Amino acid sequence: MARLIMMDDGSWDQDVDYATFDPTTEAEFMRSVYTFLGQLVPTGLGIAALVIGILACQHRSSRGTGIAAIIISVIAPMLSCFVFIVAMVPILEG
Repeated sequence: MARLIMMDDGSWDQDVDYATFDPTTEAEFMRSVYTFLGQLVPTGLGIAALVIGILACQHRSSRGTGIAAIIISVIAPMLSCFVFIVAMVPILEG
């Protein structure tokens, strides 16, 4: 797999030595990884809640639980977006 990084002048550099990255760059990379994981978790939980909610609504005895699961599945993408925005604010400001 080719390693390509966009340079400031618009050209692409394929020979990047990743060992020379400073700790700040590494910290920013790890923050973006945590942000990505922070979006995946609520999204996965939302999909699971939607499936469980649909299945639970089919049974009369667990209809309330199913409705709660569907509501959670609607809230999860909003929570994911909120987490992403909050995590990106320090990066965008600085």
